[in-house]
Amino acid sequence: MATQINIKGIYFLSSSQEVSIVGTVQQGIFSYPSEIVTDHSGLNLVMNQLQHLNPDMDVYGLLENLQNGATQYYELSTTLLAHTSIDTSFISSAKPYRELRA
Repeated sequence: MATQINIKGIYFLSSSQEVSIVGTVQQGIFSYPSEIVTDHSGLNLVMNQLQHLNPDMDVYGLLENLQNGATQYYELSTTLLAHTSIDTSFISSAKPYRELRA
């Protein structure tokens, strides 16, 4: 059974290889809020998949650059996107990811 994540937001620092993908994971009948930590290869795969699902929007244009001193922080909110649910197999083809649950 495929595992899907309904993405609420994507967050990362320019100085770090870790990317946080926050959303709700759906596994069969179970769903739970979660954070998936991956690398920039995983980020590119997720961004490409979101762009494919939302061809009428510029997904890359939604990426906001927030600067705090010398650190650049990037944030993407998916509230304007119609389709935000992707299969997590897109991420697993990149470096192994960690899933954080509360």
